[in-house]
Amino acid sequence: NISAILLHRTFCAFVATIASGIINYGNSAVLLRAADDNKEGYLKAAFQGLKMPLGLAYLTLRLALAYILWGILAILPCIGGAAICALIAIDDTSVKIAVWALIITAAATLSLAIIAIPFYRYRFLFRLKADKSEWSAGKCMKECRSLTDGRKWRIFMHDCSYWKILLLPLIIGSALSAIMLICLYKMKINFYVQDYPTPESMMICFSVIGLYIAFIAVTIISAIYISLGQTLLYRDMLGENTKNPDNTDE
Repeated sequence: NISAILLHRTFCAFVATIASGIINYGNSAVLLRAADDNKEGYLKAAFQGLKMPLGLAYLTLRLALAYILWGILAILPCIGGAAICALIAIDDTSVKIAVWALIITAAATLSLAIIAIPFYRYRFLFRLKADKSEWSAGKCMKECRSLTDGRKWRIFMHDCSYWKILLLPLIIGSALSAIMLICLYKMKINFYVQDYPTPESMMICFSVIGLYIAFIAVTIISAIYISLGQTLLYRDMLGENTKNPDNTDE
């Protein structure tokens, strides 16, 4: 029954859009309170989006449409690169592969650069909406573009400044995971064959579970720390615009 399936998918997409808007708005409201060192009203701020579900859903759809349009534009360099590779006639196979690799790499880099534009252009969209809840979706998007205009590189470098937070846990976690996998392989744990696993096997299994729980905790804490840093950057940029509306950083 195609009509029933389409109706169900449409309903699920509608509910997911509303939920996404409410969650993003609540998350932004909580981060703004934390950035302003406001120690009260976190729970209330997290559920403020329930007062305007349809407006936030419309804002989410506008944002999704912007990403889709920029995504279509980002595909064009890949299509152009593939067309150029098809037109190149080189007899030497090794040279031909090297030229193809260079063209594909350039096209992929250009595609990533294009798709990064909306990512940084609308980075502070829901924070702006949480700051100015009375603004319409169109005005929020316009003001967000104005806020990030000429500052995308600054936002990118701010993101890169958190590499130490992510790199060290990644290296340590990868090393511990490799050690655990080696131990699991050597112990040859197989619960389908062994009815009663040995204490050593159980200890390794619990160690693996504990490791993944630690990974999840570190990931959540890192994400919160980075999001708070981005919110502080948003406050700084908003303050700069208030002092001098015509001033933007390159």
